Amino acid sequence: MSDQSFKPYVPAEQSMKEISFKAILLGIIMAIVLGAANAYLGLLVGMTVAATFPAAVIAMAVLRPLKGTILEENFARTTGAVGEALAAGAIFTIPAFLFAAPDSTQTRIYRIVLSDESALIGTISSEDDSTIQFKTLSGLEVTIPLDLIEKKTEISSKIVEGKVWRTDPNQTRLFFAPTGRALKGGQGYFSVYELFFPFIAVGVTDYLALAGGLSLFPGADQQLLYLAPKITPLQLEKFDLSAGLLYIFIPNDEEDAGIFYGVGTYGNEAASITFGLGFGFSGGDVADKPVYTVGAELRSSNSVAFITENWFIPNSEFQIVSLGLRFFSENLAADFGLVHPLGADTRGFPFLPWLGFAYNFGADK
Repeated sequence: MSDQSFKPYVPAEQSMKEISFKAILLGIIMAIVLGAANAYLGLLVGMTVAATFPAAVIAMAVLRPLKGTILEENFARTTGAVGEALAAGAIFTIPAFLFAAPDSTQTRIYRIVLSDESALIGTISSEDDSTIQFKTLSGLEVTIPLDLIEKKTEISSKIVEGKVWRTDPNQTRLFFAPTGRALKGGQGYFSVYELFFPFIAVGVTDYLALAGGLSLFPGADQQLLYLAPKITPLQLEKFDLSAGLLYIFIPNDEEDAGIFYGVGTYGNEAASITFGLGFGFSGGDVADKPVYTVGAELRSSNSVAFITENWFIPNSEFQIVSLGLRFFSENLAADFGLVHPLGADTRGFPFLPWLGFAYNFGADK
């Protein structure tokens, strides 16, 4: 055996940057590109190729001129290789669910908006070049000229006692934490949390959404900037699975912070439950154990739902539980909740109020 002791390339006592914005951005871009390429290859020939090798070469080629460290290169390579793993998991399982899905020829419910902005909800009996034979949910049959129709949208909402329950316009989030549901391509929303944290999100595709915002603290010289990309590779009838990142740029601090997370939601328009976990980070340090979230939604009427969002921190006496209401219309949602920090020394009223608003815009899906 050699008498020489092993010397690691990065000694334990050396502090080297690992998690940075450029490494995260490059990793996400590679994950999307390499994941899409492997998805196409897998669906075409039935196999995928390892993305870790091209990701490693690309990471070195891009980050070296930007004075990136070897740990940043390794981080970008690892993130980029995740796209191939997600693609493989999706393309070999989702087709099986599609083949096992119910017959898509079942009766479809449509919402037709006329030129005078009145709306009808029901089924289409027949359609030709000039008219539509339409039957409302109440049984009224009408013939509608096509030139009087402003918009025709298929409705996926639940039908309760012959009435359509509108879709929750803010179903991609609980109070603050995300659900597993996707923001569809062309859709978006503008929201404000606790008055000081505006947020805007846009669905780039049905599987990728980009979001971010800037804090509005009165009198502050500088504000927090936050970015939150999210991907939803698995979207089934009653289950959605997503992964994402919340990255927070902290002024006058070289060590930005954030959290990587995965989240799944099971349920329908009437009731659903959400489970998630995330690893927080600050600078180059990543938490050893995840933070868990458990949330639920329960509809009580066409415009009101109960919401709960709870955070559990391992090996800590401090936990967060909450319960509140969501009031919503076609495009606008307003949340009011009471948050209780378990384990905290609270005096007087034991709850913190939560207030949030969200306005949805974009294409109907």
